[in-house]
Amino acid sequence: MAHRRVKNIDYDEDEHGYYDDYYGDDYGGDDYWGGDDGSWSYQPQPKAKSKSKASKAVKGKTDSKPAAGVKNNSGGGKKTTPKKAAAAKTPSTSQQSKSHDEVVEELHGRVKDAGLLPKGRMQQLVRQSSRSLSRAEELVKQDVEEIKLKKEEVTAQAPHIPKMCLVVVGHVDSGKSTLMGHLLVELGHVSSREMHRFARDAAACGKQSFEYAWVLDEGSDERERGVTIDVCVKHFTTPKGTRVTLLDAPGHKDFVPNMLLGAVQADFAIVLADVKDFDKGFTRGGQTKEHIRLLRALGITKIIVAINKMDLVDYSQERYDRVHDELQTFMEGECGFKGHNVTYLPTAGFVGENLVKRENPELNTWWAGDTLVTAIDKLAESAAMDGAATKASLSAPLRIAVADVYKSSSGDQISGRVEQGMFKSGQKVVVLPGRGDDSSACTIKNVYRNGEDVQMGVNAEGCPGDYIDLATLQGVDQYMVARGSVLCANNATACRVSSVIRAKIVVFDTSVPIVKGQQVMLYAHACVESATVTRFIALEGKKAPSPGVRPRPIKCLTKGDCCTVELTLQHPICTDPIAHKGSLAKATSLSRVVLRDRGETVAAGLIV
Repeated sequence: MAHRRVKNIDYDEDEHGYYDDYYGDDYGGDDYWGGDDGSWSYQPQPKAKSKSKASKAVKGKTDSKPAAGVKNNSGGGKKTTPKKAAAAKTPSTSQQSKSHDEVVEELHGRVKDAGLLPKGRMQQLVRQSSRSLSRAEELVKQDVEEIKLKKEEVTAQAPHIPKMCLVVVGHVDSGKSTLMGHLLVELGHVSSREMHRFARDAAACGKQSFEYAWVLDEGSDERERGVTIDVCVKHFTTPKGTRVTLLDAPGHKDFVPNMLLGAVQADFAIVLADVKDFDKGFTRGGQTKEHIRLLRALGITKIIVAINKMDLVDYSQERYDRVHDELQTFMEGECGFKGHNVTYLPTAGFVGENLVKRENPELNTWWAGDTLVTAIDKLAESAAMDGAATKASLSAPLRIAVADVYKSSSGDQISGRVEQGMFKSGQKVVVLPGRGDDSSACTIKNVYRNGEDVQMGVNAEGCPGDYIDLATLQGVDQYMVARGSVLCANNATACRVSSVIRAKIVVFDTSVPIVKGQQVMLYAHACVESATVTRFIALEGKKAPSPGVRPRPIKCLTKGDCCTVELTLQHPICTDPIAHKGSLAKATSLSRVVLRDRGETVAAGLIV
C-alpha cells in the first residue's frame, strides 16, 4: 500500500496523494457527511462517466470539511455543493445516520482486543478521513493486520539480532568522543549537513579539531571547555547488523562519578589510550588505570583497547608495541583480565583510520588485525554464545535500574537498563525504595528502548541488557521515582532494600588506609550514597587467618587487602546480594559497590 505509515497511523491526503493512490480513478467522493450538529448522514453522490483513462479524482482540500461531491472535470462532471448534496435521497432504515462518537465507539470496539490502536487514533482516523463506516472499518482492519505482521516479524527476528551496551572510557583528551563521533559518521548515522554544521561551528570557536567530538558532546559547557562532562547515549548498527547502544563517558578525574554511571549500564567497554601522551594517563593521577580497575570491579571482563592517535606518531609499530605491552602487563597481572578477552588494535580517530576500514599504507605494512567495527561485532558474537547465563538472566525476577528521571504531564519518564528478567509494555511494576504501600505501584508504558520505538501493543517486551531510552510510569507518586530507584515485578520478588549492607571488597592503591568509622561515598548501580565503614568482619586471601587460629582484630585496610566489611548508609538503597543469586546468574550492578574517598577510588567489591 503506497504512502502507508505503520509506526504512526495517519493519513495525510494532501501531502502524499493518499486518496488518489488508494482508491484509483473511479473514486468520486465520500458518501458520509458530517452535519452542523455533529451527526453523520448517508449522502450518495452520482458518478460521472470518465471520457479519458488519464482522468483522476480531484484531491480533497486541507480544511476541516472534505471535498465531497467533487467530480472529474475532464469527464464533464459538475461540482455539487454541500447544500445540494444534503438534499439527496433519504437513506433507508439500515443506513440511519450515526453520530461521530458512535462511529468512533464502533470502530474502537472492533479492534480494542488487538491492543494496537488507541481510541484517540480512531477519533483522528474518522475525523480526518470522513469515509463511510464500512470503508473506514476496512482500512482499520488492514492497518491492524499490517501492524500485527510487522510486529510478528520483528519479534521473530529480535532474538537473533546481536545487541550490546558499549561504554567508551579512557584518560581525558585520549580522543574518545572524536573517535566514536567519526565512527558514527563512517557508518552513515550522521548526515553530511550535520557534519558541515559541526565543522563550521567548531571553526568559529577556534576548535577545528573538535568537529567529530561535537557529534557526541552536545552540551554548551562541553563544547566550550572541550571535555566530555555527562554520559552521552547514541545508537548505531554495524554493517554486520549488531545493534549497539553507545555510552560515551567523561575522562576527566572530576567526572569519575559520571563515568561510573555509564559503566554500570554497559556489557562491554572500549578503553582508549593516547599513544603519543600515554604516560599522562597511566602514571599516578591519570585516569587510564583507574578506569580499567573500575571496569573490572563492575564485572566488565571483555574489552577492546584502542591505541589511538597513531597518525601523530606516523603509525610507528615500535610506539604501538610499547603501549600494548604496558597495558597488557597491567590488565592481566594486576587487574586479572584474561588475555583472550582483551582485544588490542591501533586507531587514528580524527582521520578515521582502522575504524571501519584500513587504508593507510604505513599501517598496512605491520597491522593485519581487526578494525574497530569488526572487533565490536566479535564482542557481540561472544556474548551470544553464553546461552546458559542468558537463560538464567531471562528467568530471574525483574530488575530495571533507573538511571535518570524526567517529569512530564503524562507521568514520570525514566531511562535505565534492564538488569535481569523480562517485562511487557503495560505491565504493573513496583518502584523501590518505596513506602511499602500502593503509592509505589505503577504501570510501565510507551517504551522506547535500544534506539527503537516499541509501542506496538501490550506484547512489546524488554529483555536483560536492553537499554531503556525512555519509558513512562503511570500512576506513581511524583516523589517516588529518582535516580537509583529499581523497578520490580511485584513485592514478592522485589530486591532487598536496606541501609546496612555487607560487602566483600578489595582495596585499591590508596594514599591513606581505610579505617573503621571512615566516611566514604558508595556507588551502586545509579545510586550515590554517603556511607560509614562501621565494621571489619573478616580478612580473606593472603592475610586470612590460618584454620584453628584466632583472628586478630583488624585495625585498617591497605592496598591489596580483601575483606568483608559492614557499611551503614545515610539512606536505604536497592541491592541484590550475590549470595541470593543462582550459580549461572551474572552479578548485576545491584550486586556491586564502589567506594570513593577524597576524589579517588579506594575499594570495590560484591554485596554479600
